[in-house]
Amino acid sequence: MRHPTVLIAAAALLIAACSPRDGKAGKPPEMALDQAPAKASLEVSSPAFVAGGDIPKTYSAFGERATPPLAWSPGPAGTKAYALIVQDPDAPTPRPFVHWIVFDIPAGVTALEQNRLPAGAVQGNNSAASASWFSLSPPPGPAHAYHFQVFALDRPLGLKQGAGREEVVDAMNGRVLASGELIGRYKAG
Repeated sequence: MRHPTVLIAAAALLIAACSPRDGKAGKPPEMALDQAPAKASLEVSSPAFVAGGDIPKTYSAFGERATPPLAWSPGPAGTKAYALIVQDPDAPTPRPFVHWIVFDIPAGVTALEQNRLPAGAVQGNNSAASASWFSLSPPPGPAHAYHFQVFALDRPLGLKQGAGREEVVDAMNGRVLASGELIGRYKAG
């Protein structure tokens, strides 16, 4: 039998090796920003599912692979654009799995229709390195919680299509006027 100190040290090294190096995984993007959390909040909803409820199969890889419709309350004065990040922190990956990034949504837009983006909106890369919606496809087991986060920004980000989560979060740093979140659940099967 190995000495308990050796086992504890090995476990600590394993945990450190599997942990993200930037300390941002599992936290909403607004918590990853080097600023105080947004003072105002946005109400985020969907006509397809209720907060904390089940997301219909239509939006999964087992259904139609459709993008979910979303709506949010208008941002405060000075809002020039919105950004959306959809993540699954329950995914069996070291970082939350990013399903969708949309930024530079015009300030006059407070909803996304199913399978439609407004003119001017730009998609960033999801965790599969594709600038598109990555349909819900959790492995068998418990339901996953999907976080739909909307941010009101004081200016468009001006990034190119395919920008990744870190690039988008870095560009939002110091620009978030308000934020809100809708969480829905989906279970494979």
